[in-house]
Amino acid sequence: MAVWVVRAGEDLISLPVFEKEAVVGIGWHELSESPVGLTRTQLATLMADTYADASPGRLNNYVGQVWNFINTMALGDLVIVPLERSRMFRVGQVVGKAQSRVNLATLCAVRDVEWLHDSVTSTSFAEDFRNALGAIMTVFRPRPIAAERRLREVLESGHDPGPDSGGEDRSGAWVFQANPKRYDLLTSIEHGREETWAVNQHRQSVQPGDRVWFRLTGQHAGVYAVGRVTSLPREESSAFGDWIVDVDIESKIEPPLLRPESDADLLLSSVTALSGLMGTNLSLTAEVDARLEELTAIRLIPVVGVDPEARLLERKINLDIVRLTEQVERDLLHELQSLSPLEFEEICAVYLQVLGCDDALVVGAATAGTLGDGGIDVIGTLDRPGLPAIRLSVQAKRVSGGVGPSVVTQLRGSLGPGAYGMVITTGHFTKSAQEEASRPDRPPVRLVDGPELATVLATNGIGVKSSTIALPRLDIASLRGQLSPGDADPPTSSL
Repeated sequence: MAVWVVRAGEDLISLPVFEKEAVVGIGWHELSESPVGLTRTQLATLMADTYADASPGRLNNYVGQVWNFINTMALGDLVIVPLERSRMFRVGQVVGKAQSRVNLATLCAVRDVEWLHDSVTSTSFAEDFRNALGAIMTVFRPRPIAAERRLREVLESGHDPGPDSGGEDRSGAWVFQANPKRYDLLTSIEHGREETWAVNQHRQSVQPGDRVWFRLTGQHAGVYAVGRVTSLPREESSAFGDWIVDVDIESKIEPPLLRPESDADLLLSSVTALSGLMGTNLSLTAEVDARLEELTAIRLIPVVGVDPEARLLERKINLDIVRLTEQVERDLLHELQSLSPLEFEEICAVYLQVLGCDDALVVGAATAGTLGDGGIDVIGTLDRPGLPAIRLSVQAKRVSGGVGPSVVTQLRGSLGPGAYGMVITTGHFTKSAQEEASRPDRPPVRLVDGPELATVLATNGIGVKSSTIALPRLDIASLRGQLSPGDADPPTSSL
């Protein structure tokens, strides 16, 4: 999920509409037709006809902002609306697709939002984030480090932990690829928006709102379309795997971004997900996602389709489930931070058991008194078929703040021959700790921060129990399957 800034117009003229209608929107009301559903080329022509006196640079700027609002912003993305000369901000989450509304004639396009916070102060943000919000464009994506994670922390605690507060956001971008001998991707692109896709890799990381680049393998390998994940992964067997997600194919790419072109690009040429790596779904970095967006921007042709109202409601439910899951994990992390040192070491042993260490054992000073061994609190052996056994040595740090590089160097100095080090904390790791842990001239040390620990425990039902809600879904295919061929035919005229 991404973070966007959407301004409410000069002197906040559109803010009352944003508040009353629970939307964010963009102006450009002079356009003679709705920009929703236009290709980028059509949108550029419409802009040039409407603003004939504008410079080419300004026209490109207009096209980019409107296009991003309509086609790049996704369900689940966070939106920041500046208030009062950017001293205050309203924050919401996108819950609807771009549309034009007759009753909102001053806005050429709007999106439904759910407001999460009415008045976040500018002082809640660290300086780099605050500066990133200062661009004068109507629609833009601020680019501070880990924007989504930090904004959610602001909403929860009122405080931005800053750029040195842990890892980057996950990119939320994927390559979903198809073998043309097994699946006709091109026909799917032409004849419908909604599809299901097997998620055989990274299932726990795929979320509604994630961007998908649809790639065809084989003789004419390349990226042919772009869309979004619209559901949580669910267990459902198919010819391609046991788990699937729903996806929307939003735009086809004409001409497609074929393998020779991506191979010739300095950045994309090194991306294995674009060079034939096997798998149904492959992750991309934010940098690669942005490069694909740049190269395909003028080639996108929206795939027009109408979603049943119930499907839009289902997608909102999926977004709510993601938010609920994130909140439960934050609550679990809060509980972990309140454990005693001994209890937290025992939780770290449970974490190793989840990884597959049947012999995980607490050996830290909290239980062994003077027998604690150089900061090593938990040990275990990861023994998987066909692979050599790996001895793990863990240092447990039950803190709410940052863990620095000294913890990494202390653990590394205590490791025995052949042992692999791991630091598990309820807090976060400073940037210098991350750099120290991954130094190429030293044995690597695995870092597990609080959010990752809570996610792994919750996913495995430790400290969290799950309930199941059955969601009804319209299935016209099965309805038609109940009809005889004669019943399915339309009536003929007797005249």
